[in-house]
Amino acid sequence: MLKSALSQTVLLLLLSAFALSHAAHADELRIFPEHIDIHPLSTSQRVVVTLTDARGLTSDVTTEAKVTMENASLVRWQSGTLTPLASGSTLLVVNHAGLCVTANVKVTRSAETAAPSFQNEVVPVLMRYGCSTGSCHGATRGKDGFRLSLFGYDPDADHFRLTREFVNRRVNVALPEDSLLLKKAAGTVPHGGGKKLTPDDANFTLLRDWIAAGAPKGHSDEAHLSSVSVFPAELTLDAAGQSHRLVVMGSFTDGSQRDVTHLSILESSDDSIASVTREGVVTSHRRGEVFISVRLPAFISGVRVDVVPGQQPPTKLAKGWNFIDEAVYARLSKLRMTPAEVCSDDDFVRRVFIDTIGLLPTLAEYEQFQNDTRSDKRARLVDSLLARPEFTDLWTMKWGERLQARSIVSASASHQKATVRYTAWLHRQIENETPMNEVIHRLIAAKGTWIENPETNFYRERDPKLLMENMSQLFLGARIQCAQCHNHPFDRWTQNDYYGMVAFFARTQKKSCEDMMDVLVYEAPSGETSHPVTQKQITPKFLGGALATTADRERRTVLADWLTAPDNRLVARNLANIYWQHFFGVGIIDPVDDARVSNPPSNPELLDALAARLAAVGFKPRAFIRDILLSRTYQHSSLENETNRADTRNFSHSYPRRILAEVLWDCLTQATGYFDESFFFERPGTRAVQIGDGGITTTFLSTFGRSKRKTPCTCEVKSQPTLSQALNLINGTSITHCIERGKNLPAWTTQEKDPQQIIRNLYLTSLSRLPSESETAAITEVLRTHKGGPKTALQDIFWAVLNSNEFVFNH
Repeated sequence: MLKSALSQTVLLLLLSAFALSHAAHADELRIFPEHIDIHPLSTSQRVVVTLTDARGLTSDVTTEAKVTMENASLVRWQSGTLTPLASGSTLLVVNHAGLCVTANVKVTRSAETAAPSFQNEVVPVLMRYGCSTGSCHGATRGKDGFRLSLFGYDPDADHFRLTREFVNRRVNVALPEDSLLLKKAAGTVPHGGGKKLTPDDANFTLLRDWIAAGAPKGHSDEAHLSSVSVFPAELTLDAAGQSHRLVVMGSFTDGSQRDVTHLSILESSDDSIASVTREGVVTSHRRGEVFISVRLPAFISGVRVDVVPGQQPPTKLAKGWNFIDEAVYARLSKLRMTPAEVCSDDDFVRRVFIDTIGLLPTLAEYEQFQNDTRSDKRARLVDSLLARPEFTDLWTMKWGERLQARSIVSASASHQKATVRYTAWLHRQIENETPMNEVIHRLIAAKGTWIENPETNFYRERDPKLLMENMSQLFLGARIQCAQCHNHPFDRWTQNDYYGMVAFFARTQKKSCEDMMDVLVYEAPSGETSHPVTQKQITPKFLGGALATTADRERRTVLADWLTAPDNRLVARNLANIYWQHFFGVGIIDPVDDARVSNPPSNPELLDALAARLAAVGFKPRAFIRDILLSRTYQHSSLENETNRADTRNFSHSYPRRILAEVLWDCLTQATGYFDESFFFERPGTRAVQIGDGGITTTFLSTFGRSKRKTPCTCEVKSQPTLSQALNLINGTSITHCIERGKNLPAWTTQEKDPQQIIRNLYLTSLSRLPSESETAAITEVLRTHKGGPKTALQDIFWAVLNSNEFVFNH
């Protein structure tokens, strides 16, 4: 045995030595951007030289490296900036730390100096310095008599207001320096927004040159921005105050690439971890993760920055159990985090019961699991739970929240019968393991009456815009409401994207039936959507995709086909994230219905792997959820270690989660044996999870955040602890009534003469564990000294257990 252990130790040391010797030569030197093509309209090009060392840290060595130009007559290098001198091609050669890397440089010079572009340069400058934001001239009514379109979404209107609304005042082409635009920006005249530029700034010169050229609007065939990229694409910085430059490149419709760093807005998601200057210099401050967003009119991009303790090498982690662990542990290793140990059987059995079926394990179920000595007993338990009807009940509730299954849809209308049919239809889909992509297709393409065709209840709203917004938020995880009035400031969606999607629902109509509680949903033969700015009719267009071909087909059916197409990963990623969030309390994208460029996934590789797995199992939830439950990641202990104590997004340990309102009530009544509660319009014995109507609630459920189901937003469910919840448990009657009217405590008292055995049953039923030695000692003292006698003492102990965080939270 000792010899075997020594052999394993030697093998590990050899492998470690090999890894270290290999890593010692793993330094990589790179130039960004990798392909440099200086456009005639570009006056310069920023370049960043990055060194990635054996520890995985990235360092900006632009000013330290030796940089030479093969042909110095074409371009001049100075402090990380290339200035074009003449047309031609040359080679940029960089040497640093014994490494050499090159980049091709192409320079195209124009014989004539072109005026700055209004749309491509002036509008971004106005946005960069806050002129077109909602707090300034981009407000609905403008500010101080001057109005711009919000974030420059309407360049034509902006040009008119600058040049024609007050001729020669805001822009004076005869005397550019006398233009109010420049005077206000430079602070030479009173300006509510303060001083924004100095005459020495490059962007001040840009504005002055544009005015001096006659303040042109630009040609209709002028190349415009088509996408934005940030280099380097990701950074790993030392927590000890390391700085690194970024370069923002714009791709234009003429195929050119131009440096647009000086036109961009750069912002950090958390300045306390890493901040970024207007010039694009990122500086680390403390350990953590941030997203540096880069915004231009109608475009947004960014870069993820990991800040880690540089002196600590990437962590060597325990072997994972499946593909989930591989993706999670690869990320943890990079972040220098050690995952938690595997949770105990006590923790696992309670956690998996609550998460999978919304109930606690009974005494018999707990003991059966604990007495099972088979190595795969956790997998067997998972399989048995996934096959139980309570799993269907739980996910009927979860999807009912998002699909807005509620009978009271307005102050004057109630559709209880239709809601009952809707919930029953949803229950059947989950019970029969209908693939979720098929469920989505049936919902989107639904037609008929609410009662006879329950899936048509998805169309409770009449407004095509609201229908589209709900659908996008629910199935694509995209909140695109902002793009209704202007281009989305924090995502890539434009007004064209928004109304292109609205056009799919423009012909969706409803009308009343003979049964006053029923409504017919159908698609009319005509009906169009107009763009609010151009007033032109909009052709249906897939979000982020191509124009739709809807001839001879109903538009919603075409949309449903696109949503559920095998090559559309948006739905798979969104569904995978929804299921993941339920079992971990936080999504890979969080909130799950707010996927945007400025809210990227914490682990993109994990999300992609989950989406691929969901598609591989045919979008059937049980097989997919089984993979999650049997991963080591799900079975992490909630006990933290020094490396992962601050982690809230990388799943290095189990995050304690307050139990959902309906599940908490069901667990409370189950633990006490109180099953006489009846809910309004529901049959006696109905569990809270089984309430199929969002219009039905109780004080307890409302206090603990039951969804009202008025919108598909995940924010409808309140899962955060509040003071009112604590007061309800401590001062309210909920727990007291359950204990006094419940059957469990009287039954235990009758069956067991030993109070300690009663306490054992109480603990196992409520917390799925035995009391600790200190708890046993304290309870014994309470039983001995309680003035109310043994019965009252046991009730008080039960009350204390049910009021504990350990009961209210799943951990």
